[in-house]
Amino acid sequence: MIFLFGDYFESTSSQRKGALFILLLIAILGFFYLINYNKKAPVKLVFNSDDFDSSLVARKEIVALKETATYFQFDPNTINVDKWMQLGFSKKQAKTIIKYKEAIGGFSNAKDLAKCYVISSTKFNQLLPYIKIKPKPTSKALCKAVFLMHSDAPIYDIYIPFSSLFYVKKSNRFSYYLGAGESDSSLESVLIKVNNKRFPLAKIDSLDCHDLKKITIKKPLIPQKIAINSSSASTLTKIRGIGPVLSTRIISYREKLGGFISLSQLDEVYGIENELLVELKSRFYINDSIAIRKLNVNFSTIDSLKKHPYIDWSLANAIVAYREHHGPYDSIESIWDIQLLDSNTFFKIRPYITIK
Repeated sequence: MIFLFGDYFESTSSQRKGALFILLLIAILGFFYLINYNKKAPVKLVFNSDDFDSSLVARKEIVALKETATYFQFDPNTINVDKWMQLGFSKKQAKTIIKYKEAIGGFSNAKDLAKCYVISSTKFNQLLPYIKIKPKPTSKALCKAVFLMHSDAPIYDIYIPFSSLFYVKKSNRFSYYLGAGESDSSLESVLIKVNNKRFPLAKIDSLDCHDLKKITIKKPLIPQKIAINSSSASTLTKIRGIGPVLSTRIISYREKLGGFISLSQLDEVYGIENELLVELKSRFYINDSIAIRKLNVNFSTIDSLKKHPYIDWSLANAIVAYREHHGPYDSIESIWDIQLLDSNTFFKIRPYITIK
């Protein structure tokens, strides 16, 4: 077996030479392939005449602006676009400078102009000898007022006693004054009134009237009270919270009672909530000149008595039955003898009954 395998791989001298030649040829071809593969493709330069022309035009415009710049004394806060262009800026740059001026509230000094990004340091140095910024007017209108106090925050409770109060706010500090612009004699009078323990620093002070701001004190309107026993339905509906339905209920209950003797009786009207009840008690009043309509227990029938909100059928029947059995009542307290009557009900109906 080994003999046959060895015979199979045996070769002649010419065969071995041919094999070596083929291997050498493959190695040479591979070497040249690797060299050509690693070489980079040459970079091709593409010349665009349009780009060149536009760049050249832009450069010419810049050069032209520099060459045609006309320098003159100017206030950067007042000149317009055309004037900036005369100084050597393009129209776009001129508009940018003006927008920057408006954004910062005007140029206070020449250094403010140098902060605008379209103005180079070279250009600023060229402009600097010509910049003349007019100072802002600082006119003051001095006046006198009575100083009260300082505070770090608004104090609202001092507003109440004064009808004409002013304040000045500077550096988040509030100063309060009275009588701004009044005569010296008036200010002396004001000072005497306020110079107490609450305002120990009170004095007459001179200051710029432009700094004073008046505090408007809106006095709450005191609503006119309404006589509940004589008001109409239309009058009741003027009160916030009372509509046509509720006004009708109030008047209907008033008629059944014979008139309100206490504002607490409004709580007995259906539909009046607690919050509204508080409001109504502050808006209504009981007019003593309006007589309460009373029931005469010596003549009233059962039907007329039971219509009253505090008298049910059982009590009405007992009142009439007692009268028929014992005769007319000689006093209001006589009805105490009725067994159905408790003290709470007696004191509720007492203002609404009579024996005359």
